[in-house]
Formats: sequence, C-alpha cells, structure tokens
Amino acid sequence: MIPPTSSHGSCAIRPDLPSFRSSRHWPSEAIFDKLAMSAFEGTPLNFAMRDCGISAIAIAGIATEIGIEPTARHAADLGSFR
Repeated sequence: MIPPTSSHGSCAIRPDLPSFRSSRHWPSEAIFDKLAMSAFEGTPLNFAMRDCGISAIAIAGIATEIGIEPTARHAADLGSFR
C-alpha cells in the first residue's frame, strides 16, 4: 500500500490511487473505499489524516452498528483522535 502524501497549504491525499473516484467533491478531498466495518481498517485513512494534521473527527451515518460504531471505536483505539 502506498502511503498518502500531502502538499503545502491544502492537503492533497494521493488522488492517483485506484480507489479515488471522480464524483462531486472538493479537489483536496480523497475518497477511500471502505472494505471492513471500520473505515480505518484496510484503508490509508489513518495515514492520510495524520499527514494532514487532523486530530479530531466527527462521524455521521445511518446504521450505527454497521460502520459508525466500529469506526469510532477504532479511532479511539488509535489514540490520536479526540
């Protein structure tokens, strides 16, 4: 897996990765395909967020037990997010 990179000013998170989709989003946003219950498992999300200096997250969704709770617990386990 290739770790994400960041640029000066805005954070560019490897838009050349195969999982990046060109849908409606900001140019500095990256989209990662979630492969497991947690968004941090099997994706470079943790590295991307650390490279961009992100230390707090807000998680929203529809089905708490399917993706939201596992992602929140995983973020807490990583210890770098508030």
